[in-house]
Amino acid sequence: MKKTVLVVLGLAALALTSMTPVFADSVPIGGPHRPGHARPPIYLNLTPAAAVSYTPAQIRHAYGFDQVAATGAGQKIAIVDAYGNASIQNDLDMFCSRFGLSSTTVQILGNNTSSDASWAMETALDVEWAHVVAPGATIILSVAGSSSVADLLAPP
Repeated sequence: MKKTVLVVLGLAALALTSMTPVFADSVPIGGPHRPGHARPPIYLNLTPAAAVSYTPAQIRHAYGFDQVAATGAGQKIAIVDAYGNASIQNDLDMFCSRFGLSSTTVQILGNNTSSDASWAMETALDVEWAHVVAPGATIILSVAGSSSVADLLAPP
């Protein structure tokens, strides 16, 4: 049986966002776009209201994953992110504990010792939500040395 490998490039890795605010009272803080580089689209909300967040069950339901019996068992999800997240396993374990999910071990390719906070957050989001939609899948995190397109597309 042939196994399928799904390659997921981090949302931020491919997002070439402008400096236009997302909401009227928000400002971009991710820095300017540099040609040939990706960056997380981070915005600061200047007039925050009550925090809104979604649970894994709500996301699974919104996308219809709760209607599918498959868990991703036997499949692999490859995630490519710049700089990585030195605490990704701990972050995933805490996320799983908070929401009552079984945890998994993240397989890491590349140098995952960076302390770039923006990319660490993006990496955590990519890994955590990939695990939510396919809890039985193996998650492989390929860490690129920089946010350059060349590094993001280079083999580990």
